[in-house]
Amino acid sequence: MNRHIGLIGFLGAALLAACGSAAKLPELAPVAARWQQVPKDLAAPVVFTIPGMEQTRVASMAYKPGHAMDVYYPAKFGFGGKPLPVVVFVMGYSADFTKGWFGAELKDLGQYVSWGELVAASGMVGVAYQTDYPDDDLNAVLAFIREKGRAVGMDRDRIGIFTCSGNALTGLAALADKTAEYRKALACGVIYYPVISYFMNKGDQPMPAPFKRELRKDVPLLLVKIGDERPEWKEAVEAFLAGANGKGIPLEVVSYDKGVHGFDTDQATEESRQVVERTLEFFKKHLVR
Repeated sequence: MNRHIGLIGFLGAALLAACGSAAKLPELAPVAARWQQVPKDLAAPVVFTIPGMEQTRVASMAYKPGHAMDVYYPAKFGFGGKPLPVVVFVMGYSADFTKGWFGAELKDLGQYVSWGELVAASGMVGVAYQTDYPDDDLNAVLAFIREKGRAVGMDRDRIGIFTCSGNALTGLAALADKTAEYRKALACGVIYYPVISYFMNKGDQPMPAPFKRELRKDVPLLLVKIGDERPEWKEAVEAFLAGANGKGIPLEVVSYDKGVHGFDTDQATEESRQVVERTLEFFKKHLVR
């Protein structure tokens, strides 16, 4: 894919706090403009592509004061039409932590830009966002979609969650919450190579506790586990699955025996592409009407 087409600067004044107002809608920019903002050394895209990705568009808007989210839309999307289902990409570590670790916020990695393209080209809306306090900020993003999403083309009642690696604890907490106001809007969740016991403790980032909450029985989940993984992380995933077994949780498990942590961007194999394709089909099955 050509990521270096000369295009207008990325969105500029489109960052709006009052994007719920019909009179002040965010500006849509070509997704290539978003790629121009991705650091070159962090630009590794997802290894699977589909037609229409390069024509998708993106807008930046505030989901709470001082915090923006990037929203990916299909090529032919227009405000005022039928709201589209939403896939939220969970950002499970603070901006300061990820800047110190990767050199950029998670939402600015090529991984999430290309996942946003894939979701948008599949007829949905993708959302990646800034975060300082992951649990609170994910709740704020979901609250924004519920309260103001319709004005910017989001179906407030059809939300899916994508979470991977150490972000999985934050994503699973939202998927398991039986009291949150957004609970009825969560239609499905996807979990890639989860780290659900502990994560490498770097800097001032607190080490999360193991995930012990009981999952809901009304939210379909797709979990992708990999074979080439740290033993303690593999053990934690197996314990998690054993704990869910027999409880009526609608959980599909994909075993990628030769998969590596980050296979969706780092492992250009046919099996990787098949898993990503299956993921998109899972989202469409449970979100697209």
